[in-house]
Amino acid sequence: MIEPLTFDLVDDICLGIEGGALTLAQLPPLSVQSVGPFFELIHTLGDGKYGEVSPGVVKNLVASQSQNHSHWFHADNGQGFSQVRRLCDDQLMWNDFSIRASHAARESGFTKDEAWKLTAAIGEIYGNIVEHSESIGSGYVAYAANGKSFEFVVADSGVGVLNSLRKNPLYAQISDSGTALECALSEGVSRFQEPGRGLGFRSILVGLANISSRVRFRSGDYGRELQRSADGSIPATTRQLARLNGMFCSVLCESTTSGA
Repeated sequence: MIEPLTFDLVDDICLGIEGGALTLAQLPPLSVQSVGPFFELIHTLGDGKYGEVSPGVVKNLVASQSQNHSHWFHADNGQGFSQVRRLCDDQLMWNDFSIRASHAARESGFTKDEAWKLTAAIGEIYGNIVEHSESIGSGYVAYAANGKSFEFVVADSGVGVLNSLRKNPLYAQISDSGTALECALSEGVSRFQEPGRGLGFRSILVGLANISSRVRFRSGDYGRELQRSADGSIPATTRQLARLNGMFCSVLCESTTSGA
Protein backbone atom coordinates (compact mmCIF):
# COMPACT_ATOMS: atom_id res chain seq x y z
CA MET A 1 0.00 0.00 0.00
CA ILE A 2 1.36 3.43 -0.97
CA GLU A 3 1.17 5.95 1.87
CA PRO A 4 0.55 9.65 1.08
CA LEU A 5 3.45 11.57 2.58
CA THR A 6 2.19 14.08 5.14
CA PHE A 7 3.98 15.94 7.91
CA ASP A 8 2.39 13.59 10.44
CA LEU A 9 3.86 10.61 8.59
CA VAL A 10 7.24 12.36 8.35
CA ASP A 11 7.14 12.85 12.13
CA ASP A 12 6.29 9.18 12.71
CA ILE A 13 8.97 7.90 10.32
CA CYS A 14 11.74 10.11 11.65
CA LEU A 15 10.91 9.48 15.31
CA GLY A 16 10.71 5.76 14.59
CA ILE A 17 14.12 5.73 12.93
CA GLU A 18 15.66 7.93 15.61
CA GLY A 19 14.31 5.70 18.37
CA GLY A 20 15.33 2.47 16.64
CA ALA A 21 11.78 1.18 16.13
CA LEU A 22 12.05 1.56 12.35
CA THR A 23 14.82 1.17 9.77
CA LEU A 24 15.25 2.78 6.37
CA ALA A 25 14.58 -0.58 4.74
CA GLN A 26 11.17 -0.70 6.41
CA LEU A 27 9.93 2.62 5.02
CA PRO A 28 6.61 2.16 3.21
CA PRO A 29 6.22 3.20 -0.45
CA LEU A 30 5.44 6.90 -0.40
CA SER A 31 3.23 9.07 -2.58
CA VAL A 32 4.62 12.60 -2.68
CA GLN A 33 2.00 15.25 -3.40
CA SER A 34 3.55 18.10 -1.45
CA VAL A 35 7.00 19.68 -1.42
CA GLY A 36 7.28 20.36 2.32
CA PRO A 37 6.94 16.83 3.72
CA PHE A 38 9.23 15.38 1.02
CA PHE A 39 12.08 17.80 1.65
CA GLU A 40 11.70 17.59 5.42
CA LEU A 41 11.93 13.80 5.25
CA ILE A 42 15.13 13.73 3.22
CA HIS A 43 16.56 16.64 5.23
CA THR A 44 15.92 14.88 8.54
CA LEU A 45 17.22 11.53 7.32
CA GLY A 46 20.30 13.35 6.12
CA ASP A 47 21.56 10.81 3.61
CA GLY A 48 18.62 11.11 1.23
CA LYS A 49 17.58 7.46 1.60
CA TYR A 50 13.84 7.75 1.67
CA GLY A 51 12.72 4.46 0.17
CA GLU A 52 10.33 3.89 -2.71
CA VAL A 53 8.62 7.06 -3.94
CA SER A 54 5.62 7.62 -6.19
CA PRO A 55 6.24 11.32 -6.85
CA GLY A 56 2.76 12.42 -7.98
CA VAL A 57 2.42 16.05 -9.00
CA VAL A 58 5.95 17.00 -7.91
CA LYS A 59 7.65 14.12 -9.75
CA ASN A 60 10.04 16.38 -11.67
CA LEU A 61 11.18 18.13 -8.52
CA VAL A 62 11.72 14.78 -6.81
CA ALA A 63 13.69 13.58 -9.83
CA SER A 64 15.89 16.68 -9.70
CA GLN A 65 16.95 15.71 -6.18
CA SER A 66 17.92 12.19 -7.18
CA GLN A 67 20.11 13.71 -9.90
CA ASN A 68 21.75 16.18 -7.48
CA HIS A 69 20.99 19.30 -9.50
CA SER A 70 22.29 22.51 -7.96
CA HIS A 71 19.90 24.77 -9.89
CA TRP A 72 16.84 23.44 -11.70
CA PHE A 73 13.49 24.55 -13.12
CA HIS A 74 10.55 22.86 -14.78
CA ALA A 75 8.69 25.72 -16.43
CA ASP A 76 5.66 23.74 -17.60
CA ASN A 77 4.50 22.73 -14.13
CA GLY A 78 5.84 25.52 -11.95
CA GLN A 79 8.60 23.81 -9.98
CA GLY A 80 12.10 24.99 -9.15
CA PHE A 81 15.10 24.29 -6.93
CA SER A 82 18.39 26.02 -6.21
CA GLN A 83 21.25 25.79 -3.79
CA VAL A 84 21.61 29.03 -1.83
CA ARG A 85 25.28 29.23 -2.83
CA ARG A 86 24.28 29.52 -6.50
CA LEU A 87 21.89 32.38 -5.68
CA CYS A 88 24.54 34.19 -3.64
CA ASP A 89 27.28 33.83 -6.23
CA ASP A 90 25.24 35.27 -9.10
CA GLN A 91 22.58 37.94 -8.59
CA LEU A 92 21.12 37.07 -11.98
CA MET A 93 20.40 33.59 -10.63
CA TRP A 94 18.23 35.01 -7.88
CA ASN A 95 16.49 37.37 -10.31
CA ASP A 96 15.71 34.42 -12.58
CA PHE A 97 14.57 32.25 -9.67
CA SER A 98 12.26 34.92 -8.23
CA ILE A 99 10.73 35.73 -11.62
CA ARG A 100 10.02 32.07 -12.33
CA ALA A 101 8.58 31.51 -8.84
CA SER A 102 6.42 34.61 -9.13
CA HIS A 103 5.14 33.46 -12.53
CA ALA A 104 4.28 30.03 -11.10
CA ALA A 105 2.33 31.71 -8.29
CA ARG A 106 0.44 33.91 -10.77
CA GLU A 107 -0.47 30.83 -12.79
CA SER A 108 -1.96 29.36 -9.60
CA GLY A 109 -4.30 32.31 -9.18
CA PHE A 110 -2.33 34.61 -6.89
CA THR A 111 -2.40 38.32 -7.63
CA LYS A 112 0.76 40.08 -8.77
CA ASP A 113 1.17 41.60 -5.31
CA GLU A 114 0.67 38.23 -3.59
CA ALA A 115 3.12 36.53 -5.96
CA TRP A 116 5.84 39.04 -5.18
CA LYS A 117 5.15 38.72 -1.45
CA LEU A 118 5.77 35.00 -1.81
CA THR A 119 9.07 35.45 -3.61
CA ALA A 120 10.09 38.20 -1.18
CA ALA A 121 9.44 35.76 1.67
CA ILE A 122 11.70 33.18 0.03
CA GLY A 123 14.39 35.85 -0.29
CA GLU A 124 14.02 36.92 3.36
CA ILE A 125 14.39 33.38 4.66
CA TYR A 126 17.30 32.44 2.44
CA GLY A 127 18.91 35.72 3.55
CA ASN A 128 18.71 34.38 7.11
CA ILE A 129 20.67 31.32 5.95
CA VAL A 130 23.39 33.60 4.59
CA GLU A 131 23.57 35.62 7.81
CA HIS A 132 23.00 33.00 10.48
CA SER A 133 23.56 29.40 9.37
CA GLU A 134 27.37 29.48 9.15
CA SER A 135 26.89 26.93 6.37
CA ILE A 136 25.78 28.70 3.21
CA GLY A 137 26.85 25.75 1.11
CA SER A 138 24.24 23.51 2.76
CA GLY A 139 21.33 25.86 2.05
CA TYR A 140 18.68 25.32 -0.60
CA VAL A 141 15.32 26.68 -1.74
CA ALA A 142 12.53 24.94 -3.65
CA TYR A 143 8.99 25.74 -4.78
CA ALA A 144 6.07 24.06 -6.50
CA ALA A 145 2.77 25.42 -7.75
CA ASN A 146 -0.13 22.98 -7.85
CA GLY A 147 -3.67 23.95 -8.73
CA LYS A 148 -4.51 26.93 -6.54
CA SER A 149 -1.64 26.42 -4.11
CA PHE A 150 1.97 27.55 -3.99
CA GLU A 151 4.43 25.89 -1.63
CA PHE A 152 8.05 26.64 -0.92
CA VAL A 153 10.85 25.30 1.25
CA VAL A 154 13.98 27.06 2.49
CA ALA A 155 16.47 25.09 4.57
CA ASP A 156 20.08 24.56 5.60
CA SER A 157 22.15 22.14 7.68
CA GLY A 158 24.03 24.80 9.62
CA VAL A 159 24.29 25.65 13.32
CA GLY A 160 20.53 25.82 13.88
CA VAL A 161 18.34 28.46 15.49
CA LEU A 162 19.31 27.65 19.10
CA ASN A 163 23.06 27.88 18.58
CA SER A 164 22.66 31.00 16.46
CA LEU A 165 20.52 32.88 19.00
CA ARG A 166 22.74 31.92 21.93
CA LYS A 167 25.59 33.88 20.38
CA ASN A 168 23.69 36.96 21.48
CA PRO A 169 24.26 37.37 25.27
CA LEU A 170 20.60 38.37 25.66
CA TYR A 171 19.55 34.83 24.67
CA ALA A 172 22.49 32.81 25.98
CA GLN A 173 20.26 31.26 28.66
CA ILE A 174 17.91 29.57 26.15
CA SER A 175 18.31 25.83 26.61
CA ASP A 176 16.10 24.19 23.98
CA SER A 177 15.27 24.57 20.29
CA GLY A 178 11.54 24.96 20.95
CA THR A 179 12.05 28.14 22.94
CA ALA A 180 14.60 29.31 20.37
CA LEU A 181 12.08 28.87 17.54
CA GLU A 182 9.42 30.78 19.47
CA CYS A 183 11.88 33.61 20.06
CA ALA A 184 13.09 33.66 16.46
CA LEU A 185 9.50 34.04 15.27
CA SER A 186 8.97 37.01 17.57
CA GLU A 187 9.64 40.57 16.46
CA GLY A 188 13.05 42.03 17.20
CA VAL A 189 14.87 38.82 18.16
CA SER A 190 18.24 38.09 16.55
CA ARG A 191 21.75 36.85 17.27
CA PHE A 192 22.84 40.39 16.36
CA GLN A 193 22.28 43.34 18.68
CA GLU A 194 22.21 46.07 16.05
CA PRO A 195 18.93 48.03 15.66
CA GLY A 196 16.68 46.69 12.91
CA ARG A 197 17.89 43.12 13.19
CA GLY A 198 15.61 40.19 13.94
CA LEU A 199 12.62 41.39 11.94
CA GLY A 200 12.85 38.90 9.06
CA PHE A 201 10.74 35.95 10.21
CA ARG A 202 8.10 38.15 11.83
CA SER A 203 7.70 40.30 8.71
CA ILE A 204 7.36 37.14 6.64
CA LEU A 205 4.46 35.89 8.74
CA VAL A 206 2.74 39.27 8.60
CA GLY A 207 3.26 39.58 4.83
CA LEU A 208 1.75 36.15 4.16
CA ALA A 209 -0.98 36.32 6.82
CA ASN A 210 -3.88 36.53 4.36
CA ILE A 211 -2.78 33.74 2.02
CA SER A 212 -0.76 31.25 4.10
CA SER A 213 -2.57 28.11 5.22
CA ARG A 214 0.39 26.45 6.92
CA VAL A 215 3.83 27.65 8.01
CA ARG A 216 6.18 25.10 9.56
CA PHE A 217 9.60 25.86 11.05
CA ARG A 218 11.98 23.13 12.24
CA SER A 219 15.32 23.31 13.99
CA GLY A 220 17.08 20.91 16.30
CA ASP A 221 14.58 18.57 17.94
CA TYR A 222 11.58 20.93 17.82
CA GLY A 223 9.08 22.26 15.32
CA ARG A 224 6.75 25.24 15.41
CA GLU A 225 3.73 25.22 13.13
CA LEU A 226 1.10 27.81 12.32
CA GLN A 227 -1.96 26.41 10.55
CA ARG A 228 -5.08 28.29 9.50
CA SER A 229 -8.31 27.04 11.07
CA ALA A 230 -11.77 27.06 9.49
CA ASP A 231 -12.66 30.24 11.40
CA GLY A 232 -9.65 32.06 9.91
CA SER A 233 -7.54 32.03 13.06
CA ILE A 234 -3.93 30.85 12.84
CA PRO A 235 -3.02 29.04 16.06
CA ALA A 236 0.64 28.18 16.65
CA THR A 237 1.92 24.99 18.26
CA THR A 238 5.43 23.97 19.32
CA ARG A 239 6.29 20.27 19.57
CA GLN A 240 9.34 18.15 20.20
CA LEU A 241 10.16 16.04 17.13
CA ALA A 242 13.02 14.01 15.68
CA ARG A 243 16.29 15.93 15.48
CA LEU A 244 16.94 17.89 12.30
CA ASN A 245 20.23 19.60 11.50
CA GLY A 246 20.15 23.33 10.86
CA MET A 247 16.90 25.10 10.01
CA PHE A 248 13.97 24.00 7.84
CA CYS A 249 11.02 26.15 6.79
CA SER A 250 8.00 25.09 4.74
CA VAL A 251 5.21 27.47 3.69
CA LEU A 252 1.96 26.53 1.93
CA CYS A 253 -0.28 29.27 0.54
CA GLU A 254 -3.68 29.00 -1.11
CA SER A 255 -5.04 31.48 -3.66
CA THR A 256 -8.64 32.64 -3.44
CA THR A 257 -8.99 33.75 -7.06
CA SER A 258 -9.52 31.67 -10.18
CA GLY A 259 -6.66 32.93 -12.27
CA ALA A 260 -3.84 35.42 -12.80
